[in-house]
Amino acid sequence: GELPVLDFPSDHPRPPFRDWRGETLARPLSPAVTAGLDALARAEGASLYAVTVALAKVLLHRHSGQDDIVLGSVVTGRDGADLEAQIGFYVETVALRDTVSGDASFSALLARVRRTVADAIDHRRYPFDRVVEDLALAPDRSRNPIFDVMLVYETRGAARPETGSLRVSPLALANPVSKLDLTFHVSLEEAGLHLAIEYRRDLYAADRITRLLA
Repeated sequence: GELPVLDFPSDHPRPPFRDWRGETLARPLSPAVTAGLDALARAEGASLYAVTVALAKVLLHRHSGQDDIVLGSVVTGRDGADLEAQIGFYVETVALRDTVSGDASFSALLARVRRTVADAIDHRRYPFDRVVEDLALAPDRSRNPIFDVMLVYETRGAARPETGSLRVSPLALANPVSKLDLTFHVSLEEAGLHLAIEYRRDLYAADRITRLLA
């Protein structure tokens, strides 16, 4: 069917071309919130990833007023024993489309999202660029094809690789880019869930993203 275009409120008119300038704001979630979400996931027989996808869809629904929501995500492509020792970036991009109704319970939405995620994982090897090609979408150089918002979920261990005198630490980008309008980065760390929002500076002001993050 016809793909929905997310009409998420912005602070600046959408330019005809993307300039890729991005910024990121982040905050940790409290251990109590993390424990509550984990308990919810267990009670509903869902993964914490599916819960965060459902929550992101509710957030997009409430801010846009739209029911038909397509959210991009990435899933691991390292699904064979022969790939475990390989060096490389093994992920697949998937599009998660669900109807979010204000009349339905969150439990009902989560059940739908679980099925959507399972179906996407089953078909993750179908190349995303082939999906775009098959849909024969009209080119729009101001947007990403199929979806404008993505969620990236990671599980991070506390340990960092060390070999002899070698020490590894994260590198913060001084001039980040944003390939999409919004990208939610959710990471499960030893202290709990950590949330970051990467956004296009040509569309959004920091104040709006700060409120969205809260």
